[in-house]
Amino acid sequence: MTIGRRGLIAAGACALAASGILRPNTASAAATREQVRSALGRMRGRTLVVANWGGAYAESQRKALLEPFSQEFGIRVIEDGPPTNPRIAAMVQSGNVTWDVASFGAEKVDAVGRENLLADLDYGIIDAGPFRPNFATRWGVGFMTYSVVTAWRRDVFRGEQPARAADFWDFRRFPGRRSMKDEPQSTIPFALLAAGVPRDQVYPMTAEKVERGLAKLAELGDNVLWWQQPPQSIQHLLSREASMVHNYNGRLDAPIAEGQPVGVMWEDAQLFGDSWCIPRGSRNAELAMHFIAWSCFAENNVRISSFITYGPANRDAFDMVPADRRAILPTSHVDRALVTDNAWWGEHLNAVTGRWQQWRLTRR
Repeated sequence: MTIGRRGLIAAGACALAASGILRPNTASAAATREQVRSALGRMRGRTLVVANWGGAYAESQRKALLEPFSQEFGIRVIEDGPPTNPRIAAMVQSGNVTWDVASFGAEKVDAVGRENLLADLDYGIIDAGPFRPNFATRWGVGFMTYSVVTAWRRDVFRGEQPARAADFWDFRRFPGRRSMKDEPQSTIPFALLAAGVPRDQVYPMTAEKVERGLAKLAELGDNVLWWQQPPQSIQHLLSREASMVHNYNGRLDAPIAEGQPVGVMWEDAQLFGDSWCIPRGSRNAELAMHFIAWSCFAENNVRISSFITYGPANRDAFDMVPADRRAILPTSHVDRALVTDNAWWGEHLNAVTGRWQQWRLTRR
């Protein structure tokens, strides 16, 4: 599969309009807290199925949102997952949709929605006001932010430590194998940063930038362990299979708390977010919509940060995070990070993924 130049040079308002990621019409007021709670009170005794990604991520979601929701409204919550594209496609196409709510990376939502796999969100129920436009879109609304960071073994690099993206490529100063996620969304931008592209010039990407990133990745040769699920990367680091890895900042909380010699670099991190979505054909779409509305209220959204080092997506919730906790969240390091362009990925995810898969076949 090849990527046409024209297909990759969309930018600014044109890209937003083409992708459908512009904020939906929110001229009418959203439901109030009292209206949302009243509606949920009438749904007592029902069941909501939430698809998530497991691990520390799911545990934080459970403690911050799912359990309090269930206790407040008497609604049973069942967890399932992971919410991969093939699984949700199989459900929707077969007409047997068993998930009511699913969490997707905000940069993936538009691509999934374009495949007619997601229901339109109702912003007459959900309040989009406290969210940035690219976190309140036709098919998804954000509920947390996280970063993909560089982590390393402090007992391997006892003197000089990694300080920027390019150090991931420096085997002379920082020997050992590397561990990276087998996907383009974070990996190609990391490579562009390492190649010297300034953070504010990574997006919008072009065909030339994609190829430049792939060429930079090729310089790593056979020194990369590619991972599909976050625990694989943690294992690479803890087992010394890799001395430096890319992973989600929250996934590093546990090994650090356990006293493992893990260092984290916030410089050149990539800020992402996750959004709530509703699979098209959900049997409990009304309940799902009101759950999302409830979870997006600032006083609920802020709780995610108490259980994992991920930040809230609701801007009104930022100041509710205790100051000592706020300092270790990715939102506190945004000035040192590359903020992912969700609109750009919404337009180009499938094309770049195809090019990525093609490139990976040449690296095996």
